[in-house]
Amino acid sequence: MRQFSGFAPPRESNLRDLFFAVGYAQAQDRLWQMDFNRRLASGRLAEVLGEPAVEIDRLIRRAGFRRAAERDNATAVDEERTVLESFAEGVNAYMERCRLPLEFTILRYRPEAWTPEDTLAFGRFLGWTLAGNWDSELMRSWTIERFGAKVMAEFEPVYPAGGPLIVPPGTEATGVRPDLSRDFEQAEELVGLIGQGMSNNWAVDGQKSVTGKPLLAGDPH
Repeated sequence: MRQFSGFAPPRESNLRDLFFAVGYAQAQDRLWQMDFNRRLASGRLAEVLGEPAVEIDRLIRRAGFRRAAERDNATAVDEERTVLESFAEGVNAYMERCRLPLEFTILRYRPEAWTPEDTLAFGRFLGWTLAGNWDSELMRSWTIERFGAKVMAEFEPVYPAGGPLIVPPGTEATGVRPDLSRDFEQAEELVGLIGQGMSNNWAVDGQKSVTGKPLLAGDPH
């Protein structure tokens, strides 16, 4: 676990208390989702969902997220082990003391004790899902290599000319540190998004809302 300069490392007792509480609170709100996700990451869905999940389990077991998690846990440093074990203890404390979500009753099983490997396995699986566009990236790379970037650009959707912009090009920002402004400009040039938003966001004028106040929604990734 990375140590940040300027901050004293937390005492181990504080770290244990913190992640025990996190595990307990997360189980309180999301235990069924947590159990489903660790089964998904370990290739064990068919045990509770039956034959329709067999092919998913086969794929996941070939990918080996659980095996990778076991290796990760075996090589974890002391602070990482403290976090993982304390989180698991918090989850298990909730399962031992409180009523289980309805889904467990419907499927007629009780969740097993949570382990550090469960946390690590789903972390591995989640990282894999964030690379879900790997095939399109390979196709893009192949197209650029064979036909050039200009041809590839013709296939890429672009923001329509004349479309609304939250911050139009040339708008001066007040109170922004110059070095941050330069960094943002460089980032825009790098990804080719001059004058465009990095993700999904929109605003509505107060004249069009029930309360008379403006509405702002943002979905940064």
